Amino acid sequence: MKRVNICGLVAAVTIASLGYGQSGSRILREGEYWTETITGSLQAADATKLRVAIRGGVVVRGASIGQVQVVYRKRVRARDSGQARKLLDSQQLRLSRQGEWANISLVEAGWSLVSGQMEIIVPASLRQSIIETRSGNLNVSGLRGDVEGETGGGEIEADRIQGNLVARTGGGSVQVGTIGGSARLVTGGGPIRLTRSGGETWIETGGGEIVVGDAGGPLHLSTGAGNIQVTRAAASVSARTMGGVIKVLEAGGTVDIENAGGGIQVGQASSIRCESMAGGIRLLGVSGELSATTAVGDILAELLRGHNLRNSYLSTSSGDVTVTIPSNLAVTVRALNESAGRMRRIVSDFPEIRVDASGASGQLNGGGPLLKIAAQNGTIYLRRQR
Repeated sequence: MKRVNICGLVAAVTIASLGYGQSGSRILREGEYWTETITGSLQAADATKLRVAIRGGVVVRGASIGQVQVVYRKRVRARDSGQARKLLDSQQLRLSRQGEWANISLVEAGWSLVSGQMEIIVPASLRQSIIETRSGNLNVSGLRGDVEGETGGGEIEADRIQGNLVARTGGGSVQVGTIGGSARLVTGGGPIRLTRSGGETWIETGGGEIVVGDAGGPLHLSTGAGNIQVTRAAASVSARTMGGVIKVLEAGGTVDIENAGGGIQVGQASSIRCESMAGGIRLLGVSGELSATTAVGDILAELLRGHNLRNSYLSTSSGDVTVTIPSNLAVTVRALNESAGRMRRIVSDFPEIRVDASGASGQLNGGGPLLKIAAQNGTIYLRRQR
């Protein structure tokens, strides 16, 4: 094992050039691989930022320490220890200080056969961390400042970040725990799961599901093919999928949903606009302005008791529309069933709503905001909420 400790305001060294000769480094045979472990440390001093640029997996942990500590385990396939030593020496670990930045990188000539896994322990108080790996998984946790992590192809995990988080992977899953600030999570293909964010959040995947537990700011969600689920959002939600089910259980602001091939379910929200090309729509315990349209599928809207409704529109080109209305809600209803022949059915629990061959209309509790309903190839049901 090789170890180096670097002190001072400015330092730039390559480990293995400090008098620790290659012959003094121990390599071990593990199956078909030869391995070597290198350790190093860098006094943090005035450094408040971290930059990591490597190839391979990397783990970054924040702790109550005053230095940057690195453990790098590298491995290579070789026919004997001599060839393994030559190949392992072709890749060196480099630690440096430049102003506020503590830098960690790998020095290697061209493409290397050596792969590795790096673990870095840093002061939790760092204001900013930028971590990049060309390949491999990325795991970062326990930092108070902003974090930006990127991998060319691998999984990303992050948790207990008090600042803002940016996480990007060319292909792999993204698993995020608690983020105190805003979050921007992007993967070329894979699922993304977020437990909690404190600010505005953007999530995008080329193909995979999106799951959000609790968002403290506006949510912007997009997936090429996959389900989207939001348990709670303190503000607005914008969600898009090309194929899957979208569920938003609670939102403090407007919910705006587009689904090219799947169902939609929304719970509490200040207003809702949702559109599906092929799937049913369920609006459960909703109020405010409602706009829901689907080309194929049923619509169910349960209006929330004790909350105001604004002008709203519900429409399906192929399916039923069922609206449950609180008995004390003031609303004006106009319904049109454009189904062919005898299929133009409108069923109402309210005697105040007049139903005839042309449709249905009426005022409940003296009238109020306009609720327009349109359906084809199905039945419209106006139910009294029990």
